[in-house]
Amino acid sequence: MTKKQIAVASLSGLFLIVCLRTTISFARFSYVERHFDSIRAGGSRASVAAQFGRPNYHAGACSADFSPPKGCASEYVYSHPFAPLLPDYYVVWFSSDDRAIDADHTISP
Repeated sequence: MTKKQIAVASLSGLFLIVCLRTTISFARFSYVERHFDSIRAGGSRASVAAQFGRPNYHAGACSADFSPPKGCASEYVYSHPFAPLLPDYYVVWFSSDDRAIDADHTISP
């Protein structure tokens, strides 16, 4: 193979990877948008993770950015693939016993 063919193959592979990652990110966010209303207070963290997967934006201690409810110990934040350019977030707050306290769709923190 010539250097040009190697470069074209490398760039084509990189382009394919970027396209696949972007498609997967949008498909996942679309799923969160459509099914987010199914989260109920009292549901377990494991059930949220099983349904929506690991958060793509934040998983950890409650941050003031999303105005957590009283008793919040941790949060899961699912974001639009282009966040923070398009600040569209789905947040689930959990108590210290890993039960959902509340869930909210936030357009801009």
